[in-house]
Amino acid sequence: MRGVSILIFDEFHERHLYGDIALARALEIQASIRPDLKIIVMSATLDTDLLETISGPATCSLRKGHVPVEIEYLKRETVDEPPWEVAVDAFAEAPEDGGDV
Repeated sequence: MRGVSILIFDEFHERHLYGDIALARALEIQASIRPDLKIIVMSATLDTDLLETISGPATCSLRKGHVPVEIEYLKRETVDEPPWEVAVDAFAEAPEDGGDV
């Protein structure tokens, strides 16, 4: 892991075996041969108390806020079209207003 200074685990609330193993291995590497390695675990809905018991001493930084989300539905039937074609058409029709899709 030469050249790697930070590992980021995003959406960690979507727990799965590979993520848990990767975090455990990263913590082991940090404790043994890479004390300089920074590990960041991010999630909007994570149980931070549980994570702190798993990871040992850690700094927990909570950022609370709300990002406004608008949901828009397609205005046409998509029964016979592959979903990727529908997505391409929807992106092409989306207004360029500086938002994200």
